[in-house]
Amino acid sequence: MAQGPFDLVIILGARVDALQAIEATARAAALVVVGRAAAAASRLEHASVVLSRAVELARSTDDRSREADALTWLANVVRQQGRMADARDYAEQALGLRSVINETDGVALTELGIVQRHTGAMDDAGATLERALAIAREFGDQHSEINALGRACIHQRRAGPSR
Repeated sequence: MAQGPFDLVIILGARVDALQAIEATARAAALVVVGRAAAAASRLEHASVVLSRAVELARSTDDRSREADALTWLANVVRQQGRMADARDYAEQALGLRSVINETDGVALTELGIVQRHTGAMDDAGATLERALAIAREFGDQHSEINALGRACIHQRRAGPSR
């Protein structure tokens, strides 16, 4: 059976979580990678389960930064599943954690902006996506900048010229 490019990551990631000798925060980090790979392979249900486990592990060690990472990607996955209320909640939780530890998160802001646009909060979406773009530029994160800029363009196109 031929495997896709993300299959090995997904298989190995499941094994990492079973290794109790590895500290929980390191297992959470590995599971975030696995969840992202599962999402990229369109295995959204698996990604949701894995990312939820990563959140649980990060919380068990009070690793707020890792928890925020996992929540951000969980927001992405559940948004793709059409679960907008959950996506908003996860993105807002991630942003709240980042605020507590004095960090910013352009990726979580982008997710929140997308959800706001999908749920009709057009003015909020525009402002949120602009903040996400500014953060990406401030940190020189070209991937996040391209994503936020693309989402802002889509938002502007759908919102119309008066916004």
